[in-house]
Amino acid sequence: MFSDNAAALAILLKSRTRASVRRLLRDGDGPEAVLARHHRDWRSELADLKTQTRASGVALYAYGEDGFPERLLHIPDAPMVLFCQGDQTALEQPSVAIVGARRASRLGCETAAMLAKTLCAARVSVISGLALGIDSAAHCGAIETADSQRSGELRQSIAVLGSGLGRIQPVSNLPLADRLIVAGGLLVSEYPLGMSARPQHFPERNRLISGLADVVVVVEAGERSGSLITARLALEQGREVLAVPGAISQPNSRGVHRLLKQGAGLVDCAQDVFDALGNSRLQPDEQPESASTDSESGLISPEGVATPDEDARRLLAEMRDLTTSIDELCRRCGESPARVTALLARLELDGFVARSGGGYIRRPFVNSSRNRR
Repeated sequence: MFSDNAAALAILLKSRTRASVRRLLRDGDGPEAVLARHHRDWRSELADLKTQTRASGVALYAYGEDGFPERLLHIPDAPMVLFCQGDQTALEQPSVAIVGARRASRLGCETAAMLAKTLCAARVSVISGLALGIDSAAHCGAIETADSQRSGELRQSIAVLGSGLGRIQPVSNLPLADRLIVAGGLLVSEYPLGMSARPQHFPERNRLISGLADVVVVVEAGERSGSLITARLALEQGREVLAVPGAISQPNSRGVHRLLKQGAGLVDCAQDVFDALGNSRLQPDEQPESASTDSESGLISPEGVATPDEDARRLLAEMRDLTTSIDELCRRCGESPARVTALLARLELDGFVARSGGGYIRRPFVNSSRNRR
């Protein structure tokens, strides 16, 4: 999808704020006419943008055009344009935003991943911001599957960026963004292609995360967390806000506990999120298995999640029970640092490895034969 109106708006917004572009449009001229008045090489810019979007498989929508997300039509300060890359059917499903601290605890990441897996198993899209910590855990959980027999199904997750498409930040999450697209997910941004993230972009991005969601769940947030901004925006947009309580001794619990005191719904299991969505219960065929066994290794993780694929099993075998650096794992497996890092991130979220010193170590496993006794 590419319209000249949307492209003209996108070009105007590269060097102007939304408010200033709206002022330029007040005289009744369309975006193309305004662009022609203010940009000498506007035809060339339009052609270049069209080439870039086609080459990268990006759709570009202006507010109100067919394909522009219905949920965003009715929020305050709606985006004027939206760049989308991936499967847009993710926008048509019930959706839950899972947000939280960047410097999250292991338990917080495991909680976010567990909620995301359960939601996606019931055809609910999971939305987050592709940041480190809780965001990454939610996206990973959404696109992983606890049942290897269902690995061919799409796991739809929506990542709303604070940068332009083609400029994933942090760079370490580029493999995660690629996996999200392959799994049937969607990348969304209102910023021009290739634009770097700026500090003011993140509060702006948060209104889109909450705006695209039916329910917002906050997992770990400090007193000044950007997730609290997302929660406030969600309430202003008429979305329901839920929070996962934490230990009172942890700084990342203070923000979520404040939300709970202010009336946010408490989440102590995934069913609380389904209740907020209006689903009385999960259907039997949508229930994820409580524990999945790796038949080849005879092991299950502490969270009951099977190792996802052969590459991950091979990486685990090379780690043994000693702390191993990423460089050493690359040497042993013959894989690139990016590939090894991506595999380790998945294994850490599923509970198979933990960071230790300057590398990673296998976490204790339970033999599946013992587990069945």
